[in-house]
Amino acid sequence: MSGFADNILSQCARAPSATAVHDDNTSHTFHDLEEASRSIAQSLVAAGISHGARVCISLPKSFAAVAAIMGIARAGASFVPLDHTAPAAYQAAQVVGIDVAAAIIAPTVHEAAERLFAGFSAIQAGGFAAKQVRILARAAASSADQEAYVIFTSGSTGRPKAVAITIQALQAYLAGARTAYGLAPGDRVFGPAPLHFDFSIQDIVYPLSVGAGVLCAPATVFMPGDIIAWLRRTRVTTLSGVPSFFLHIAQGAAVEANWFPDLDRVIFGGEHFPVAALRAWMASYPNTTFINTYGPTEATVFVTAHRLRTIPELSERVPIGEPLGDTVLQIATEDAPAPGELLISGSQLARGYVNDAQLTRDRFVVDRTGARWYRTGDLAARENGEIFVLGRLDTQIKLYGRRVELGAIEDALMQVRGVREAVAVARKEADGRVTGIICHVASDRSETEIKHEMAQRVPHHMVPARVVFHASVPRTSNGKMDRAACAAAGG
Repeated sequence: MSGFADNILSQCARAPSATAVHDDNTSHTFHDLEEASRSIAQSLVAAGISHGARVCISLPKSFAAVAAIMGIARAGASFVPLDHTAPAAYQAAQVVGIDVAAAIIAPTVHEAAERLFAGFSAIQAGGFAAKQVRILARAAASSADQEAYVIFTSGSTGRPKAVAITIQALQAYLAGARTAYGLAPGDRVFGPAPLHFDFSIQDIVYPLSVGAGVLCAPATVFMPGDIIAWLRRTRVTTLSGVPSFFLHIAQGAAVEANWFPDLDRVIFGGEHFPVAALRAWMASYPNTTFINTYGPTEATVFVTAHRLRTIPELSERVPIGEPLGDTVLQIATEDAPAPGELLISGSQLARGYVNDAQLTRDRFVVDRTGARWYRTGDLAARENGEIFVLGRLDTQIKLYGRRVELGAIEDALMQVRGVREAVAVARKEADGRVTGIICHVASDRSETEIKHEMAQRVPHHMVPARVVFHASVPRTSNGKMDRAACAAAGG
C-alpha cells in the first residue's frame, strides 16, 4: 500500500463519521470512503492487479473518483487520471505505451470508453465497485514499482508526456504541504481542477491525509453565481485553484465579502494572478490567508509557498516563496543577478517520463556532485532574496493553469484536412494573462470547419479561440515560421 493511502486510512480510523467528500449535494464519510476504496482494491487484487500495475481513471471529479484513487493505492498499484471529456483519439495517445493494466470508468457504458479500452474485460466485483463504477482489466507488464501516479502534460510533438511520480515524491510533497498550508480536520476544501490536472492532488489527497473534507461541485454548477451559492452553502473554508478561477467567479465585478463567510485560506498557483484582481480579493477577505505557490508537474504539484502578509501594490510582483521540505531552487545564469532558467532539486522530483529515456535525460540532469535537477524551462530572477518567475524560455504557455505546448497545437492543425501551414500563438490580455490560442494558417477551409475538426483531436482548452487566415504564414529571413510576427499581428 502507498504511503498516502495509509495517511488517509488513519483518518478513516480516527474520525469515521466525519465528512470526507461532499459531491452532488451528498456527504460521504471517511467510513464510506474506507468501504468504497476497500471494495475497489479487493476487486483489483482479485483480478491480478496489484503492485507495479497502472490503472487508468476516466471519471469526473467525484466521490467515485476519490474512492478509485484510494482503491488503486490500497491495491499497491499506480493511478493514471485521464481527461474523460477529451476526444477519444487524444485519450488513446495518452494510454499508448504506458502499460496500463486496468481502467475504472463510469458504470454506464460509453462507446468512446469501449473503444479506448478495447481488449480489456470487465471484472467481477462486489459492493461499491459493482454499483458505482465499472472496472476493466487485461494482462499487462508490471513496470510501476514504488510509483504513486502517472499524469500527463502537453508534449511539443503532439503526443502527451507521461510523468511518473513516485510514492516517495508524493509523500515529500504532502509533508511540505502540511507545514506550508496548515489544513486541519474540519476544513472544507474546494478546488475546480479536473482530476487529470495535478492541482487536484492538492485538492483531494492532501486534505484527506490530514482529515479535512473535499468538496466536489456538481457538473451543473459552473456559472459564477451558482458556484458562489454552492460554496457558501457547503461552508467552504479553503479555496485552491488557478487565478483564472477567481477571475471567473468575480466576472469583473466587485468581490463581495459575504460570498464565503467561513473562508480561512486561499491557495493559488499555476499562472500569474493579476495584481489588481488579487488586491480586490485580499481587501474583501482581510482575515483570510493568501498563499502563492509554484511548481511544475515534474516536481509533484508545488514546490514553493509564499504567504502574502500585506496587500501588494499595483506595481509589485508576487514572489514564488520558500521551498517545501528539502527542495532546492537554483537559477542557471552566468551573470547573477541576471535572469536564467529555474532548476529544482529535492525529494519531490518525478522519476521521469514513462518510456522516454531521452527526454528524461534532457530534462532531469545530474551535476558533478551527483545531485539531480529538473530543468523547468521557466525564466526566473532573484531580487532581494526572493525568486520571481518571469516567463518561459520556450514556446510552452500556461492556459488556465494548464501547460500547453504551442507545437502540439501546430502539430494537430497540420493534421486538419486542407491546412497547409500553421502557427499557434497565445492570446494575451493587457494584464499579461493568457486567455486563449490564436492560430495563423494557410488554408481554404473555414474557421468553423477548422475549429470543429480540432475539437475532434485535442481537449477543448487547446481548440483555437480564433483562426487567422494567410495566403502564406509569415516567415523569418531564414525561412522559418515567424511566431513573433504572428503574435504582433494579433487576431
